[in-house]
Amino acid sequence: MYELQPFYTTKHKLVISGSVFEFYSFLRSLWLGVRIKRRNNEDDEENETKEKVSEEESRTKSAQRARRTARRLICANSWRWFKYYGNPYPPIYFTLTFSEGVTTLKQANPDFTRFIQILNYEINRKEGQKTRIESKKTFLRYLVVHELMPISGKIHYHALFFNLPYMERIYDRINNVWGKGYFWIETVKVIKNKNGLNKIIGYLLKYMTKNFANTYRQKGQKSYFVSDGLIKPRDIYIEEIVEMVFSKMIPETLEYKKDDIAIERLISMNYSRYNLFDFPELEKEVLALINKYV
Repeated sequence: MYELQPFYTTKHKLVISGSVFEFYSFLRSLWLGVRIKRRNNEDDEENETKEKVSEEESRTKSAQRARRTARRLICANSWRWFKYYGNPYPPIYFTLTFSEGVTTLKQANPDFTRFIQILNYEINRKEGQKTRIESKKTFLRYLVVHELMPISGKIHYHALFFNLPYMERIYDRINNVWGKGYFWIETVKVIKNKNGLNKIIGYLLKYMTKNFANTYRQKGQKSYFVSDGLIKPRDIYIEEIVEMVFSKMIPETLEYKKDDIAIERLISMNYSRYNLFDFPELEKEVLALINKYV
């Protein structure tokens, strides 16, 4: 017996992360929702038993998904958090490290959590009144990648903050709040444009790749972690809308393109990524078009 469930198909997908628009075009239709459920354990050629994949292949796919998700979260949240008078916070990147004795994430992560709690309080106490920050506990939004040093065994935290307010004497204050080792002032970077952000994304994804290679120290741990409340990327599968938006893209915004990428079940796909950061009016126009229909 068959049990019908709501579903639809598409050959197009659009993912919007801030100013970044990613287009997928599949050779074979992608099924969304639940197609057909078979009862009584009947055979179904559409639900064949999946071949077992090696642990290495599984880790490779997991690493690819993690890097893709991290990139999208960074793009979706950079310049998307606003000060009370309307201007966006610039993304700010810096590195924290332990002096000695802390060589596992089980030891390190609680210290980083405590650092964030105290930093939230410190910002609210010093900057809160003049910047109208309302929450001591949940204000800061961030993405963090740890790095396991191969020789010394030390742990570094590479942190990208999306709404860190201006702090006078930032070195002294953050160093005091951290109190576990070193806050690298030379790595503090206020990111002003898409090229600067892409460079930081490159750094963070490189560290994530190293983490996946360190299986003996990384097992059971995420390659990155984020604060609560981040803006999520937006997925659109309606073919007509995806095609309309794609028609609005201009060559100057193309960052990456690759065709005929082999993909399981869907045979192959074409992929292109556009960045409208330098074309804010075009971005507004495209988003208005999307919001009209979705």
